[in-house]
Amino acid sequence: MPDTGVPSVSLNTDIRVWAPEGLNSYRINEPIGLAIEVIGSGQVVFARDFGNRIFEYANGDWVEVESVPTEWGEGLFLVSPSNGDPKAWAATEVFPWFDEPVGRVLLRVFVQGTRYRDGAPTDENVGAYVDIELKG
Repeated sequence: MPDTGVPSVSLNTDIRVWAPEGLNSYRINEPIGLAIEVIGSGQVVFARDFGNRIFEYANGDWVEVESVPTEWGEGLFLVSPSNGDPKAWAATEVFPWFDEPVGRVLLRVFVQGTRYRDGAPTDENVGAYVDIELKG
């Protein structure tokens, strides 16, 4: 598991992330649309890029992947718990780039935020990841 600064016990517990089939081609060097849902009981504040980091599984290890820069703007996103509402999620996009793409690539894409309590962000990091296989 790559070290992203989020304790492993906090991964995929407060946040769920997935790459919806209808938004993605799952092809190498094409953007990947992500959906982010807060499944915990409290609000989570995210940076504009949702604190995303992308890793490729290569030669038995996770290696961080370069991503095409995207203009996200300034500010933060405050996302409330979905409470089972299938429409209560946020969306973002990542764009991993491979100079010499191979046939298939296994990625682990992380998003991370901070618990929000009493009108302010806390120092409690939470995160989630999704594994995505891309093809050439």
